[in-house]
Amino acid sequence: MIHQEARKDAHFIRWIFTPVIGLALVLAQIAVVPWFAVEGAFPDILTAAAVAMGLHFGPFRGLMWGFFLGGLADVLAAHSFGLLALPLALVGYGSGLAHRWVFESRFLVPLATGLGGALGSHILQVLVAWALGLGVDVRVLVWPENILRVVYTVGVSWLFFLLLLTVHHLQRRERLRIAGRT
Repeated sequence: MIHQEARKDAHFIRWIFTPVIGLALVLAQIAVVPWFAVEGAFPDILTAAAVAMGLHFGPFRGLMWGFFLGGLADVLAAHSFGLLALPLALVGYGSGLAHRWVFESRFLVPLATGLGGALGSHILQVLVAWALGLGVDVRVLVWPENILRVVYTVGVSWLFFLLLLTVHHLQRRERLRIAGRT
């Protein structure tokens, strides 16, 4: 009985905090992250979050988080809808495909997936901008600050994943503690 109540509370909290966390991430990407630029490049925390959520929860949640974060960023940044929503949804889904191997290698799989996600997101954003007719030069893919941004995003996605993994283990420990009492 206690376990069912805790489960209902967790479900309710998830539906309340998901939009709040998403909005906080988007606002941080727009207003705070540019202050942490290194050589003109700053990380894409939305891509990092989509990669981390896909890795931790699987392809469907990665896709949903990527689309949610990208769509929210598209709306708040007042540019063409889909410019970020489509690439982040695909990156979240693709990262989620590596979900089953994450717990076998806590270092290499998240790092490789973060690299693939950051590169994929960068390439997809340029291609979507080109497809929308926004006049993007394809040479932007190899500009030094964009390569540095990909590397920066890989590091941030790995840190996000470690944070999610830590929260997961703390929740699991708490569930085991509660199950032992009942």
